[in-house]
Amino acid sequence: MGWKPLTAGEGTQGPQGPAGPQGPAGADGAAGTQGPQGPAGADGAAGAQGIQGIQGIQGIQGPQGNPGTPGADFLARLVLALDKPTAANTTPVTLGLSFNYEPDSKYVIDIYALVAPGAAGTGCGFMIDVSSAVTYVGTHVTHQLAATGTLSGASSIGDKAATLSGVSSGMPGTQSYPVIGGGILVTGANAGTAEFFFRSETTAVTTCKAGTIILVTKV
Repeated sequence: MGWKPLTAGEGTQGPQGPAGPQGPAGADGAAGTQGPQGPAGADGAAGAQGIQGIQGIQGIQGPQGNPGTPGADFLARLVLALDKPTAANTTPVTLGLSFNYEPDSKYVIDIYALVAPGAAGTGCGFMIDVSSAVTYVGTHVTHQLAATGTLSGASSIGDKAATLSGVSSGMPGTQSYPVIGGGILVTGANAGTAEFFFRSETTAVTTCKAGTIILVTKV
């Protein structure tokens, strides 16, 4: 049978029904595209310089080196290239060794000679000839006198031994003997040349041998 509409007036609204259950979650949306790269950032400011480190302690001093070889201050290094024999007399012969000296100067001379007498028992002497007047010039040498070890020496003083022409006593044999000595030259107002001479003690020929060395130092 059908409903008959109300005629007297409309009824009130009924209460809201309960909410229905939540539907299932929807599917994830697609990932968005990557945005464009942003501009590079500005360089950062330079950092401040660090403070200087503390200086290390000084190391200990190294050992002193060996002394240098003597000879750097020698004015002249004279070496006899050939044997220089005397004649059969006591006349001095030049060794052909010389050096130039200056006015008002002082020189020390070292003599390292090799001498071979022609006859055992013959001595020798060394002297200096100067070309101008000097305040002082002289030499002294020493060599073996006997096989037991005694020595003999000779001093020559003045220009070419004009004041004292000293000679040593004889050497034991006829081989070459070392004759060691020196000299002093104190010059005056004039420059000049000093030349070395050699003589025998007797009329026996005596030879100053090649390899004889004379060193001159200006003090």
